[in-house]
Amino acid sequence: MHDYWQVLLNALPSISGEFLGRVLAVLIGAFAGAYAANWFAFRKARIERNTAELLAINAATSMTFGILNDACSFKDQYGRRTVENFRASKKHYLSALQNPPPGKQIDVALEFYQLSHFKTPIEKLYDLCMSEMNMTGIGLHAVSVLSQSLESFRTSLDGRNQAAERLEKTQLPPDERAYRYFGINTGSGVYDTRFSDSIEGLEHSLDSVIYCCCFLIGQLARIGEPVEKRIGKNGPRLRRTEIKGIEADSDLFPERSGFPDFEKALENQNESEEKSRRSWFPFFGKSKGK
Repeated sequence: MHDYWQVLLNALPSISGEFLGRVLAVLIGAFAGAYAANWFAFRKARIERNTAELLAINAATSMTFGILNDACSFKDQYGRRTVENFRASKKHYLSALQNPPPGKQIDVALEFYQLSHFKTPIEKLYDLCMSEMNMTGIGLHAVSVLSQSLESFRTSLDGRNQAAERLEKTQLPPDERAYRYFGINTGSGVYDTRFSDSIEGLEHSLDSVIYCCCFLIGQLARIGEPVEKRIGKNGPRLRRTEIKGIEADSDLFPERSGFPDFEKALENQNESEEKSRRSWFPFFGKSKGK
């Protein structure tokens, strides 16, 4: 091996500078070509990943807005009327019990109509948010709560339908039917609150679905904006759905104060992002005397 290197070293003076220059140029060109190829391949892969994530965000936004629209439509057409009628009838019945008409049954409206579910792509939405985008923390919590709220809504709706059918078909004295309908104590200490509990659960779970959809749409926009910037002008655009204007003009949206945990988490998130922006310019906000 030593003799091999010695022969090579002895041959170097006989190699012309022009030849060495060509060899060097070839090596530099090969290196530059390989580097450029790797850079373009890396950039292409990064753009493809960002594009796939942005498309997943847009799909999730569309699904969430679809769930929101269906929930608001249900509340407007059936949910709010069902809850308000139940409470008005119960108030009227309890008032009439204080001064019952002599020799007459209390006339009260009982509603036994059946309500239908609206279909939601919650499983696909859950998978998108969990596996195909960079969503963490409060955003994932909103997806989880939305899924639980939809399940609670289905359970309450089924419970209300089953209780309504049972009360309608079971032979009962009018007063006992009303007691069971409104969840009132029969006097013997026995309560049947299945129908009344399902009404309360229906209202709460539906409001939770609407709130979580609004919250999740905001979180999707937050994570989508930097992804859109990384892709550049030639890539797909982030789907932006403005909820605040719709929320302000509609009485279908629940009060934000009813969801303090989410509101506090959003406040903390805003503060954290503001601190992060300020950390890039620590000299901003300092007085001249300091």
